Amino acid sequence: MANQTVTILCGKCRVGIEGPAEPDAQTTYNCPSCGHSDTYENVMASVAAFAEVLMAAHFDKMLVGRRAPRHCHGHCQALPP
Repeated sequence: MANQTVTILCGKCRVGIEGPAEPDAQTTYNCPSCGHSDTYENVMASVAAFAEVLMAAHFDKMLVGRRAPRHCHGHCQALPP
């Protein structure tokens, strides 16, 4: 995602938040709709946590119904559905 612009949504009201283009850790971002605000550092931590949850859900969905590899000969457990 290098050099891409993405919209980060407010966790409370799901409206795009506003802030400077080149922030430092203590820069404050604000929601223009509900007024909720937080530091860039906290916003990025929330974004990273949300991305982890989305990726985990995506991989879980991909693995549903998969069986243990044939070379296991019964020694490996199949992945849970």
